[in-house]
Parts: sequence; structure tokens; C-alpha cells
Amino acid sequence: STVPVIRQVLGATFFPAITPYLCTWSRGTFIKATTGARMEFLRETQDEDWGDGLFDYRKYTGGVESEYNLTKDAGARLAYDYYLLNFPNYKSLESSQDATLSRELAGKDVLNSANQMMTLSGWAPLPGKGRGDLALYYNLRNYSDQPIVAASGQLTSADRGDKVLALSASMDYPWSLGGLRFVGSLGLGYGATDSDQNHYDANKSTFLKDYYDYSQVSFSPGVTAALGRSPWLVSLSGAYTSRKYDQRPIQDGNGNYLTEKTTITELSSSLGLTYPLTKFFKARLVSTLAWSDSNMKYEKVFRYNYKIANYLFGFSYEY
Repeated sequence: STVPVIRQVLGATFFPAITPYLCTWSRGTFIKATTGARMEFLRETQDEDWGDGLFDYRKYTGGVESEYNLTKDAGARLAYDYYLLNFPNYKSLESSQDATLSRELAGKDVLNSANQMMTLSGWAPLPGKGRGDLALYYNLRNYSDQPIVAASGQLTSADRGDKVLALSASMDYPWSLGGLRFVGSLGLGYGATDSDQNHYDANKSTFLKDYYDYSQVSFSPGVTAALGRSPWLVSLSGAYTSRKYDQRPIQDGNGNYLTEKTTITELSSSLGLTYPLTKFFKARLVSTLAWSDSNMKYEKVFRYNYKIANYLFGFSYEY
């Protein structure tokens, strides 16, 4: 992970977006521009003020996408997005230590990144009134203020760059029972990150190449129920993710390196409520519980084993 795991106590998100259609190429083919901004505020302790969180971030996005509708229920989308991810308050504790002990995260803007993401996706009907979706994502991420660590432990003049690949597949099926309407869903995912960043542990005089490389698989079932004529939507979902770091060995509680590679298993459950205030305007409430378990026992830098609770209330406008 490019951001150390944190314990979130409270969070708030603001995400306005504008997606105006630019033109129609032909019947069923569209191109449109997208733009958006996101701000998230995180409190790690009860006495921390809003806006002072170490991992508060700002995300600014712009892009263009084309969509082709083969039929009413089948189509494809190709998109390009450029976005900036900034952490205005982040400064690691390592920054106050001996400057000769070079660290990739010892700086002010080391987590800030500029990203280019390409997306190719498609959807089509499935037998039995179902729907299937496939999506491929490729993200180029550049950290302009995070130099690469050399085998000597010194920082080089080159900046870190990551390549992120993700593939997802999902299917949805509707059914009814006793006057209630349901939609069941099942999602599968695969992701991999190839980073040129390394890590040097000065305490153990150990150089760790490709420290941030990992691959992961995920499984996410869910169900949504529509209640009433102007329906409440009640959703219940879960997710299982297994991540393996290709070159990161585990450490015992004292920081000693072992031969086994680091793995992380994450399990989450989410309950959501949505109520339509108008045709396009909706109120939303989401509660999520998550658990992370890892074979990594050394957690003085950041936590691998934790549990977390998130609560979100907000509004959405969809058209």
C-alpha cells in the first residue's frame, strides 16, 4: 500500500462532480467530459480537530470518456482520467530524525501523486434477466517528491513511479419474494501493483527491493431490497480480499526479518440505506465494519492488524 494503514475514528467526504455531454457521434455513441473534486477528513484520535488529520486528502479529477450502446442493455465504455491526490497535512515522524538516514517517506509531500488512469469496461444481459459487467483499469502513478531508495540506503535523483492494474467482473440478478423486490450481486476482482520504489531498514542494515509490489484477489457478494412504492433501498454486502507482497518479508515483534512474505487478509461488511427525495436526488446512509489480519507482527511503523468502523451520511444526484 502507498499509504500506511490508519485507524479511522470519524470521516467525512465531499464529492461534487460535473459530467456534461459534449457530443453524440452516432446513434448510441457518446463522448463526454468529466470533472470532480473530493475532500476527505480523518480523525485518528478523539481530541484531534477536523482538518488537522495526518491523512486528510484532496483529489482533483478531469477526464474524457466515450460510450457505445450496442443495444438497450449492452454496451462498452472507454475512458481516460487524470487526477491529483494531495495530502496537505502529511509529514512523517522520520522527517525529524537524522537527515543522513534516508527514507522514502521522510518528507512533506512524499504521498502526493499525479495519476493517469485508463478504463475499458463493458456490460451485457445474462440469461435469467441478469446483467454482467467487466472492467479493466490501468493506472500510471508518479510521486514527484518521493526519490527512489538505492541499495546503499541513499536516495537517488529519480522519483518513484507505480503501475497499477485491476480487473473486475460482476453479475446482478433480480428476483421478488412476497411483494418485495431484490437484486443479488456477486463481484470478483484481481489487482496488482508494480512499483520501482525500494526500502532500506537502517536498524537492520537490510535493503528490500520492490518493497511496494503486491497482488491481490477479492470476492464481494451483496443483496439490495426495494421496500415500498417510492422505495427505500436496503443493501447488505460483504467483501473478502487477500493481498500478498511479492518481495516484503515478514518481521517478528522485534523487527527481525523472516523468510515468509507478507500477506494481508481483509474482511468487511456493509449496511446501506437509500431514500429517493426526488427522481434524481437521494439521501444515503452507509455503515461499514472491517477487519484486517496479517502475518506481519512488527507494527511500530504502521498497523497491519486492525479493525475499523465507518459511518457515512450524505446525498447524491444521479441522472
